[in-house]
Formats: sequence, C-alpha cells, structure tokens
Amino acid sequence: MSLVMKKYRYNHKDYLVYERNLLAREFDANEWQTICNNDLGVGADFIIEIINTQIFAYDMYGQKIDLNQDLQLVIDYHEGILKDNNILAQFTRDIEVRFTNYYINKLANLVTKKAYSA
Repeated sequence: MSLVMKKYRYNHKDYLVYERNLLAREFDANEWQTICNNDLGVGADFIIEIINTQIFAYDMYGQKIDLNQDLQLVIDYHEGILKDNNILAQFTRDIEVRFTNYYINKLANLVTKKAYSA
C-alpha cells in the first residue's frame, strides 16, 4: 500500500501535509530531510504532520518548528476551512504525492547508509 501526502505551494514555499493517523508511518528527521530533497524526494520547504487532532511542523531538515501564520493557513487550506479568496488565490499548487513501498524501503536504506557513513 502506498503512502499518500498532499503537496501545496503557497507564498513561494512548498508544504507537504502528512496525515499520519490515516497512514500510520512515522518518519524520523533523516527521512524527512530525504523526502524534502529535490533530487531524492519530492522537494518541500516544510512538512506538516497531522496525528488525530495534534499538528506538528518540521523544516526541510526534519527539525521540529513552531507553527506560524503561513503554516496555519496551509493547514486551514488542507482542511477546507480557508474562505478568504485573496489568500486562496495564492495557493498555486495542490497535488497528491504517492510514495510506493519500494520508495519507502529505498528511503530507509538511504538513511541507514547515511548514518553508518557519518
């Protein structure tokens, strides 16, 4: 079964939204960093992880960060509760990202190799 995430572009930044309660796959900081890499992953500046009612945000290096106004707007857009047409018009990308089991296994191997070579 593949993992599905949503990728949005807002305010010249890419955001990846992952609803972990639906997919039940936890990523560590190294895996997030690889996923955010433009060459190895899908490219993203920020990750928003939703676990039931809790929301966590990470930068492209997989480090946890505090929610800011832009992150909150992306969450509201993702949840369909954003109604301001001026802000809605600034979302220029809305795509579904599917990660196959092959990619997830390859990602885990890349991260393991990176840890051993450090």
